[in-house]
Amino acid sequence: MADKLNTSETALQQKLWSLTKTFTFIGIIASTVILITAIVIQCIQTGVNEEVGGKIFMQKLFQNITLFIVLIMVAIPEGLPMSVAISLAHSTTRMYKKEAILVRHLDAPERMGQITQICTGLTGTLTTGEMSVIKFYAQKKTILNSRKDTIRHCELTEGMLSLIQQSILWNTEVHMELNENSFYVPVGNDTERGYMKWLQQAELQVHDHCKNRAQHEVARIPF
Repeated sequence: MADKLNTSETALQQKLWSLTKTFTFIGIIASTVILITAIVIQCIQTGVNEEVGGKIFMQKLFQNITLFIVLIMVAIPEGLPMSVAISLAHSTTRMYKKEAILVRHLDAPERMGQITQICTGLTGTLTTGEMSVIKFYAQKKTILNSRKDTIRHCELTEGMLSLIQQSILWNTEVHMELNENSFYVPVGNDTERGYMKWLQQAELQVHDHCKNRAQHEVARIPF
């Protein structure tokens, strides 16, 4: 995996700031050398030419100092990180318009470029293990699970609702445990936990049935 993925600055930003400091240091040294050389030449010219008075000397001195300041300001590339940020902003905008890829953070493309390995599941997708029911099919109807208690407020008969509940509760090895907030949560297989949470959200009796199931011997037929 790539290093420094959680740092405040990306590798490119760190390199740009390092390059900026290097250019600044070189610019200050070069400007100082030019200033000292100009002052030495000015002093030599003043000693040789007696017509150069104090007023002209001071004017040239101020001109040399002004040149020194201008060289330092030009040598410091403060706009370098800004230009890269503008380029990234333009690139991410084109990615959204042409490829429908929404990039929320400008440093995301660079961070993705630092990734060397991607760990995926058997299906080639990155998942959190939190399964949920989106739609279900019963009594020749496909029902969209649009809210938590959809299964209790759809066109299913009471017998079908009971059959679905019993099928899920008996054909699972998930058990209920108390979490740190004193709520019963299903523990076990990710898919089976998704079914149990589906019943819990619909406020169906899950915990009590798990207690009763533990008191009975259940026959298991493997694949």
